[in-house]
Amino acid sequence: MSSNRLLNQRILARIVVILALVLCVPSARAAGTSYYVSQSEGSDAYDGLAGSYDGAHGPWKTLTKASAVTFQEGDQLLLKCGDTWNDGLVLTGNGTATNPAVLSAYGTGNRPIIDRQDSVITNMLRCIFLGGNAHGWKIMNLELANAARGIEAYAGGAGLSYLWFENLL
Repeated sequence: MSSNRLLNQRILARIVVILALVLCVPSARAAGTSYYVSQSEGSDAYDGLAGSYDGAHGPWKTLTKASAVTFQEGDQLLLKCGDTWNDGLVLTGNGTATNPAVLSAYGTGNRPIIDRQDSVITNMLRCIFLGGNAHGWKIMNLELANAARGIEAYAGGAGLSYLWFENLL
């Protein structure tokens, strides 16, 4: 075997190893951050980084607090099963079709409920609002009640309108 051919095989083998390492290591952003909200156990003084208070981290109490966060792709906003909120939720920030930002439930029991208590629909309240350029969201496993608009979304621009709704009441 010629030395040039052997050298080329070694270079090719190194390239294959490098590519395998690059492709197998997930990006730091892919997993995102999980944020938790619990009306029954939370406090807006907590950081939102755990489903129940563990001495260092705990869930937020209100959707108003969660509305102050700008979410990134792969982030999750999780509402506690069995809890009900009367404040609305404004989602800001974006995910992508392949790595959406997610709004869903955690725990066991009945779906989390956002109930705006606008029984005559006179105040035109909404449960969830995705403004202007919010896109790349997957919203699932929630119950929305007593609002003029359960989900109101405005998405503009080419390729910026990925919204996925699943298992909502």
